[in-house]
Amino acid sequence: MGGGEEAAPISRATGDSERVDKLFANDIGHVRGASGAASSRRSFHGYFLCFCHWFQSPQWNGQCIRDILWAIIWSKTIPYAWNSLAKSHGCSSSRQFPARRCMVQCRRHSSAAWPRFRDRSGGWPAQNNVLPMTVIAAATAVLHCFVCWGLVFRSGLGNRGAALANAMSYWINAVALAVYVRVSPSCRRTWTGFSSEAFRGIFNFLKLSIPSALMLSLEIWSFEMVVLLSGLLPNPKLETSVLSISLNTAYMIYMIPLGISGAVSTRVSNELGARRSMAAILAGRVAMGMVATEGTMAAIIIIVGRRLWGYSYSTDETMVGYLAQILVLLAILHIFDGIQSILSGITRGCGRQKIGAFINLGAYYLVGIPTSIFLAFFLGIGGKGLWMGIMMGVFIQSLLLGILILCTNWDNEVKKAGDRISRSVPEYVLE
Repeated sequence: MGGGEEAAPISRATGDSERVDKLFANDIGHVRGASGAASSRRSFHGYFLCFCHWFQSPQWNGQCIRDILWAIIWSKTIPYAWNSLAKSHGCSSSRQFPARRCMVQCRRHSSAAWPRFRDRSGGWPAQNNVLPMTVIAAATAVLHCFVCWGLVFRSGLGNRGAALANAMSYWINAVALAVYVRVSPSCRRTWTGFSSEAFRGIFNFLKLSIPSALMLSLEIWSFEMVVLLSGLLPNPKLETSVLSISLNTAYMIYMIPLGISGAVSTRVSNELGARRSMAAILAGRVAMGMVATEGTMAAIIIIVGRRLWGYSYSTDETMVGYLAQILVLLAILHIFDGIQSILSGITRGCGRQKIGAFINLGAYYLVGIPTSIFLAFFLGIGGKGLWMGIMMGVFIQSLLLGILILCTNWDNEVKKAGDRISRSVPEYVLE
C-alpha cells in the first residue's frame, strides 16, 4: 500500500473519531455558550496519554498493554481547577458550572471505552489494515450526529445528553472494532487471543512508549494551557469560550496531518526494519509534500470562511467576530503544525522519542507558554497573544526537529531498528 493510500484512511478514521468530540462541543455550545471548556478539560485529564500509546504501536506492533488503569484514574480524578474557572464564569461553585457536570459525566461513561477503542485500532495501520477502522469510525460519526441531536435537543437532557451521546459513540466504536477483530478472517493470524507472550519485552516497549506519550502530551497540554490561561484575562467568559472553540477547531483540522504523521511513522519504521534507509527518506519527503499542500488549502478555507464557522457554535455576534480574528492566527498555525507533525512522525518512526520529548519540553514550556503569558498579560494582546505564543512554540519545535532529522545518520538508524527487532521478537519467529 502506498503512503497516500495508507495516510488517507488513517486520517479519515482519526478524524471521524475526533468528530465525535467536535459535535459534542458544538451541541454544548448551543445549549450553554460558555461550556466549550468541557472538551478541553477532558483532553487535559488524560485523553492524549492513551492516544500517545496508540501512536507507539507501529514501532512495537503485537505488544499487548491494556489501558484499563487509565480508565480508573480518569474516573477518579479530582478536577482541582474547576472552582477558579467556575468563579470566572460567574458561578459561586464548580458544581454550578455546567461544563464541569457535562465533562464529569462524559468522562465517567466513556473513560473505559476509549482505551478499548484505541487498543483495538492501534495496530491496524502497521498491518496496512486501515479500511475497516475507517468504515467503523465514519459510521459511528454519522450515527453520533443523530444521537447527539436527539439527546441534547429532543430529550430535554441538555448537557447530560451530549455527555451520554459521546459515551455511547465511543462504546459503539469499541464494540464494533472488537466484533470485527473476532469474526474477520484478516485478523485471525494477528489476533489469536490473550497470551502471556503479550508481556514479552514489555520494558523495551515502555522505553519507547513513555517518551512517546510525553512527546505528544507535552505538546497537547501546552494548547490546553492556553484555555486555562484565558480564564485569567478580562472578560473570561468570552475568552474561554472563543479559545475553547478555536482549540476544538484546531484539533479537528489537525486530524489530516496527524493521520499522515501516523502513516509516515509506520512507513519509516517499516522501511528501517527492512534495511531500506533511502525508502524511509523518500517516505518522509512525500509526507512533507502532502502536508504542505493540505496545510495551504486548509488555511485558505479557514480564512475565507472564518466568520461563518462561528455560527455553528453560537449566535452571539461578539463571540463570532472575535472567533473570526482568532481563526486567522489558527490558519497560520495549522501550516506550521502540519510540518511539525510530519517531523514528529519521522522521529517516532526512528525510535527517537526521548529526544523528541526534550525538544517539545523546551519548545513549548521554555519558549511557547512564557511567550503566550508575556504577550497576553504584559502587552495586553489577550487571547490572540496566547495563540501567538503557541505559534512561536510550534515554530521552535519544527526548527529543532528539522535539524535533528537533517543530522540523522540513516544507516545507523537501520542498525538500531534491527537491534530493537531482535530484542522484542522471539527467536522462533525470526527463524
